[in-house]
Amino acid sequence: MIPHRALIGNLPGGVASQNGFPQTGDVSWSPAGWAWTGGLMDTLLPTLYFGFPIVAYRGRFLPEAAHRLIDRWRVTNTLLFPTALKQMMRSPARAGLMGRPHPGHRVALIDEQRRELPVGSMGEVALNRRDIHGHP
Repeated sequence: MIPHRALIGNLPGGVASQNGFPQTGDVSWSPAGWAWTGGLMDTLLPTLYFGFPIVAYRGRFLPEAAHRLIDRWRVTNTLLFPTALKQMMRSPARAGLMGRPHPGHRVALIDEQRRELPVGSMGEVALNRRDIHGHP
């Protein structure tokens, strides 16, 4: 059992991981069940705490349905478990749909020679092991 007061201690992590959530116009959604601590403590309750909308979806996770839901409701914040993220990446996602890097980190698309590619190119997603300050 998790007491309600645990939400207050959990909020800073949610705010940081969602790029300064909440911001004007934010809408949250996650395929994570609200009975699971990730869906409950990292998506549902923080969103409701700040008084922002959250999209609910009843049904099995399907990548195509997730893309449509994100587009239709203009979702800006989500918690995706790794399996869901991989499935969405394989379902040909439109350019720019995978979101932005976590603040302070360097992410780029690279080719087979590890050269950075321009926006809109096909390539591998690479995360630099050091943040923008040079820390591991």
